[in-house]
Amino acid sequence: PRSGCFNCGKDHFLSDCPDADEAQKEAILAKRTSKSKAYKKHRVKRVEQRARDADRVRPMATINGALDMPYCADSGVDARLTLNTATRPLRCQNLKRCLVVESNDSELIVGRLLLMELGIDVDPELEQLAARDISDNDEFGDPNGIPLCAVTLNDDIAKTIEAMVTGAAIREVVDAAGAVRLRRILSSFTGWRLVLGDDPPARVPPLELQLKPNARPYRCKVRQYSQKNLNFWRSSTQNL
Repeated sequence: PRSGCFNCGKDHFLSDCPDADEAQKEAILAKRTSKSKAYKKHRVKRVEQRARDADRVRPMATINGALDMPYCADSGVDARLTLNTATRPLRCQNLKRCLVVESNDSELIVGRLLLMELGIDVDPELEQLAARDISDNDEFGDPNGIPLCAVTLNDDIAKTIEAMVTGAAIREVVDAAGAVRLRRILSSFTGWRLVLGDDPPARVPPLELQLKPNARPYRCKVRQYSQKNLNFWRSSTQNL
């Protein structure tokens, strides 16, 4: 040992000391252990919270059992924001971590553990995808021409066709004989629809797109549409 025997100071351990019996060795170890604990207790700074009474409003803490000091608990944040609404302050519950990654790549691959910490569970999506059992090579058979549609010519569609023919005649697109022929042609079709509904999927072969050899894909910019088209698509989607 560095300081020698605890009993005689020679170059051996206390357990090998020939000048002390077992009782003396245990007494020496107990004495040194109590001194070590007292020294460590003296060096440690102890902060104890005092009970709040009626005379003291601010919370107090006792340092090393001798000094009473008021304290203010700090949450460790740099700023505290309170969002006030028309009725009461906003209280956010079940907050999730926000991941900010500075990268020039267009794609970022994250693991399952990080997704779970962000509150994203991909297992239900994978189970739903596996339950669909969709193959890229589904065969619909050889279609024999265009299948016939059910008869959908009702009073509303007849009025719409009549308005189309009348409008064409007023604009002088067709003459009187042409209007009669146009009305007969339009009324002969049975697949008219005024609105789109929840119909079953069409049994047609899927459309496959393949790049030509040595072709390089090009990502286009975001396309701008007119407000009229956007309103029409929005209303059509809501009707569906």
